[in-house]
Amino acid sequence: MKVLKPEDFLIGDIVQLKSGGPKMTVIEIELNFIKSKYWNIDKGTFEYDHSDFETLINFTAEKRD
Repeated sequence: MKVLKPEDFLIGDIVQLKSGGPKMTVIEIELNFIKSKYWNIDKGTFEYDHSDFETLINFTAEKRD
């Protein structure tokens, strides 16, 4: 699996931490981080900022390759 950079992400991509957790949707892309969001039926909406792209799996980008 290749090391991901900000340009490997598009808004709407589905991502997940390699260590597990929920799948999230990319909602914002900056030069050195992306912001993702997920919705949990019991607990509401959560947003996360990711600057360490090596910790992420991008399911949508894998389909584009």
